[in-house]
Amino acid sequence: MLLRTTANLRWFLFALLCLITSNALSVSRSGHWTSPPLPQGDGPDYESIAYSIANAQGFQFAWSEPRWQAPYRDSSLANEYSQFDRTDWPGPTASRPPLLPVFIAAVYQILPRGPLAFATLRGISVLALSLAGAIAVITARSWTKQFVLPNSLPARYAPDLAACLSLLLAIADRTIKRYNSDFLTEPYAALGLSLFLLLLLKSNLSTPPTKWFALTGVWLAMLVLLRSMLVFWLPLFLIAATLGTRSTTHKWHIHWKPPVILLAAFLLCLSPWWIRNCLVLNTSMPLGGQGAASLRGGYCDESLLDGGNWNSAPEQSIQQRLDELPESKSWSAAQREVALAKIATQETFEWARTNWKSLPYLALQRLATHYGPFRFDHLIWKLSALVGFLLLFSSQPNQAKWIAAVLISDALTIALLYETGGRFLIPIHPLLYALGAYGAVRLALLCIPTKQLSL
Repeated sequence: MLLRTTANLRWFLFALLCLITSNALSVSRSGHWTSPPLPQGDGPDYESIAYSIANAQGFQFAWSEPRWQAPYRDSSLANEYSQFDRTDWPGPTASRPPLLPVFIAAVYQILPRGPLAFATLRGISVLALSLAGAIAVITARSWTKQFVLPNSLPARYAPDLAACLSLLLAIADRTIKRYNSDFLTEPYAALGLSLFLLLLLKSNLSTPPTKWFALTGVWLAMLVLLRSMLVFWLPLFLIAATLGTRSTTHKWHIHWKPPVILLAAFLLCLSPWWIRNCLVLNTSMPLGGQGAASLRGGYCDESLLDGGNWNSAPEQSIQQRLDELPESKSWSAAQREVALAKIATQETFEWARTNWKSLPYLALQRLATHYGPFRFDHLIWKLSALVGFLLLFSSQPNQAKWIAAVLISDALTIALLYETGGRFLIPIHPLLYALGAYGAVRLALLCIPTKQLSL
C-alpha cells in the first residue's frame, strides 16, 4: 500500500498534523465552533433534513418545527436567518442529495443535537479537509519520485520538495478554509476526490483489474449522492475507461468491457435513490427538482451581468408566483418541487433561446469565475498546476488521462450549468495542490543544466 512507504507515511502524518492545526485555528478564529449552520448557504437545508431523519420523520424539511428552530434563534446570528420564514410543505423532499443529511443525522444518534454535536461536525469537516490536503502532499511526492532519476543529485530531494510545496499550498489556501465553518459538502467532496488520487497511485494502470473500474463506478456514485451535479462527470469517465492504456507507440487501445463495468457499478449504487426520487415526485426526475430550479439562476440577465454567477432572483420570482396560486396551499413538498422545476425549465429554455448569442460569453464568464485567476498568487499556483498536468501527461499518461477526465468534466459542467464565486472548484483544490507542486519542481529540474544533475 502507498502509505507503507516510510517516507510517504512520515510526510502524510506530518502534513495531516499541520493541516488539522491550520484548519482548526481557522474555525476558531471564525467563532463558530458550537454554532448551528450559518445563515448563508445550504447548511441549514442539510441540517433541517438531518433533524427530520434523526427524529424518524423521514427525508423532509422542518422549517416551522420549534425544536429545530431553537438553536438558530439562540444564535448570535438569529436575525440573519431567512429560513424561519420558509413554508413547510408536508411530505418528503427530493431537492437535496442524501449523503450529508444522513451523515449529520447519524452524528445526532450519538450526540444530542446542540453545541457539542455542532462542534463535532465541524471537527469532522476539519479532519476531512485535512486528510484531503495530506493525500495531495503524498500524491505530489509520488508523482515526482516516479519521474526523477535516482543518480541525479538535486533530483534526490525533488520528491520531498514537491511534498513541501504541496503542503504550503494547502496551508496558505484561505478560500477552502471558509467551508469548515459551515455544514457543507465541499470538504467531503475534496476528500472524495483525493481518495481517487490514492486509487490511481496504488493501482497498476497499465493492466488495471476489473475491480478497479467497479471501484471507480462506486466512488463516482458516492460523489453524486453527495453533490448531484457531479453526475455530469460520468461521460468523461466512461470515455477514459474506453481508451484503455497508452502503448509505447503512443496509441490508445480501445476496450469496451471497462466502461460497462464502471457504468454498471455506478447505476447499481445510484438506482435505489433515483427510483425513490421518481416515486416521491411521481414523475421521471431521478435527480430531484433542485437542479432545474437552480439552473434558472444560471441562465438569466442577473447572471450575465454578474460574471456568470448564479443568482437567486429568478427562482424567488417563481416561488412568489406559485404562492399566489390558490391550489398551492394544499400541495405536498413533492408537488411544489415538481411545479417549480417545470416552470424553471421552461423559463431557462426560453431565456437561452432568446439570448443564444450571449451563451458562449456566459460560459466563458463562468469559467473565469470558476478558476478565479484574479489574484497573483492564485494565477501562479493554477498556471503551475496546468504545467504539472501537461508534464504528467507526457510521463505518466495512464494516470493523467483520469486526471484529465476530472478536470475536463469539471470545466464542462461549470460552463454548461452555473458557478457561484468559485465555490464549485473547492473539491478540486487538493488535486491542484499536487499538480501545482509537481509542475513547479519539474520545471525547476528542467532549468538545471544536465551536468549539475549528475553526481
